[in-house]
Amino acid sequence: MQGLALYRTLRTQLSTTTSIPRIDDLVGNTPLLDLSHLAHQQGVPEKVTVAAKAEWYNPSGSIKDRPAYNIICTAENNDLLEPGMTLLDSTSGNMGIAYALLGAARGYKVKLAVPA
Repeated sequence: MQGLALYRTLRTQLSTTTSIPRIDDLVGNTPLLDLSHLAHQQGVPEKVTVAAKAEWYNPSGSIKDRPAYNIICTAENNDLLEPGMTLLDSTSGNMGIAYALLGAARGYKVKLAVPA
């Protein structure tokens, strides 16, 4: 029950944001959830704080948004990735979703190969 209330609170907070200039600005700005009360119920000492990042609040819903964003920005900053180029990666999971979303947001074509 507490989890549902927390979800509704977070969803409401995010839905009241007026505007985001770029989708990239959402990467990594995920809330930190205090789970101490649950840990204490399981016998963890009261002085211990337990927290978890709500990575599903990244634009693609995955923790992989952070590394994909970092890889793209590093390549751009080192002049290895320029407008008109295509991102190419071999992936079958969340990294590909993050590349597709962030690459499109930054104006790149993205091609993904699924390993056999």
